[in-house]
Amino acid sequence: MLYLEICCRIVVGMVFLLAVVGKLRGRAELTAFTESLGSFGLRSAAVRSALAAAVITVEAVAVVLLAVAPAPGLGLAVLVLVAFTGAVVAAKATGREVRCRCFGADG
Repeated sequence: MLYLEICCRIVVGMVFLLAVVGKLRGRAELTAFTESLGSFGLRSAAVRSALAAAVITVEAVAVVLLAVAPAPGLGLAVLVLVAFTGAVVAAKATGREVRCRCFGADG
């Protein structure tokens, strides 16, 4: 069972790490991610910028926690994924077209 936990931590950690690196790879990628938050109904540029910074920070914290504190790391990862799923479902329910820029590019 220990090997399964380690595998899960590595896989989830790599996904979150790739997401952080993808968004921070360059100005264009960060801007694309920040602007894509408008598809969730966020009109204010200041709110989009603050949320983008918060998302990137939380993803980076999840990577660190997955490496050093498995239970909190997996818990945070689950919360992030549930929040994102809820945001996509809510946006789709209102007819919005959501573009995923989770890794800094269309996905």
